[in-house]
Amino acid sequence: MSVLKQRPILVVGLGPAGAAVANFLARLGLEVIAIDRSAESQLSTRLRIGESLPPDAKHLLKQLDVWQTFKAANHQKCYGNQAYWHTDKPTFHDFVQHPVGHGWHIDRAAFEQMLRDKAKSVGVAVHSNTSIGEMVRDGDVWQVELKSDDLCSNPREFSFVIDATGRQSWVARKLGIERLYEAEQLALVAFLQTSQDLKDSTSLVETVENGWWYSAQIPNGRVATAFMFAPSKQQQTVSSSVENWRSLLSQSQHTAERLGLVEGKCEFVLLAPPKIVAADSGILQQVCGKGWLAVGDAAMTYDPIASHGLMMSMVSARDAAGAINGLIDGRDDTLGMYAQRMCQSFMQYCELRRGFYGV
Repeated sequence: MSVLKQRPILVVGLGPAGAAVANFLARLGLEVIAIDRSAESQLSTRLRIGESLPPDAKHLLKQLDVWQTFKAANHQKCYGNQAYWHTDKPTFHDFVQHPVGHGWHIDRAAFEQMLRDKAKSVGVAVHSNTSIGEMVRDGDVWQVELKSDDLCSNPREFSFVIDATGRQSWVARKLGIERLYEAEQLALVAFLQTSQDLKDSTSLVETVENGWWYSAQIPNGRVATAFMFAPSKQQQTVSSSVENWRSLLSQSQHTAERLGLVEGKCEFVLLAPPKIVAADSGILQQVCGKGWLAVGDAAMTYDPIASHGLMMSMVSARDAAGAINGLIDGRDDTLGMYAQRMCQSFMQYCELRRGFYGV
């Protein structure tokens, strides 16, 4: 019998990629333990940028068996995107010709909770507020020390470890694997509350002198905004203060108008102080190896201009589960095929991004 069926698989990270891969694996009849170092209350309430799903996401949500739950939730339909990219004339990309007809701007916290709930319902043992101590490969198994209030700290044996820790790539870095960066970028992120809807449901992108703005309405009367900038050019002049955020917003035209900026004051209320986060694009030098692989942002990250970060996370989760299932069936090439697909996807993305930025 395959060692993958004799011992549980450990998924490290309970974001979209981690919850999705745990779901897929459990439905293959495998024992799965999924952990996250954040407490359950933090997981269910944290505000995170990355709230766009294209129409094609419907197929993945059906594969995850969450489509009906997703459809019944309070997610916002998005009928397209508009951009003022180095021009005052807008360009539109609408979903009218797509069979689904629209994408979505989602409630990210509710979406992630839905994926975690589904994972639990199919038998995944989910543990929040849990971290890893020692992790050692011993023959065909991993000896991993899990540290939390409800788990014994003695090392446990796992057949496979999946890195779903986001941009930190904690497992891969512990194995000495670094990330290759295609482009470095930061984002000044802010979430707003409003009592009135925006005039349209599109995502709006607008370039300014030293970066570009993104904004989109999300459920519950909220708006997600992000100012993207290159560290080498703007890091010394961009801070996370409210005053700096308003000053940068005032340098835009269409985004400022959309958010009702008048005389330096925004009609919408900030839900929390703006925050600077990483928004680079890159890929691990190695996305998988003997007894492990990385999914989602832990494996590779896209520039937010692509608006496919969430989609990529779920696609990589599905493909990772397929690769592991192939190992169970005795196919030794499935991890290599997974790595090849991830690299091909990243190269295609790089070509798209360079064309968009003109570099």
